[in-house]
Amino acid sequence: MAYIYFGNLTTSQMLERLGISITTEEEKQLEDIRSDKTDLSEGDWHCFDRPFIAEVKNIETAKLLQKILAPHEKDMKTKIAIGMRDNASTKT
Repeated sequence: MAYIYFGNLTTSQMLERLGISITTEEEKQLEDIRSDKTDLSEGDWHCFDRPFIAEVKNIETAKLLQKILAPHEKDMKTKIAIGMRDNASTKT
């Protein structure tokens, strides 16, 4: 089954959509590993607008996103998913 994803949000755009603020250091940490490309390298993440999802390549990056975002969950004006793509299933 094929899925269609749209958008390439920066860290600040993602935070604005969530309606939260994080520390400058946390924002820089996330932006430093954010990828404009959807073909992720180890440790990178990419935020899609539709569906609103932060996609990662490994569990360590997922845990970092969760660690930074989870304390602000009650203040978020919308939900975001963190997903890990099975790259083997996307190859032809």
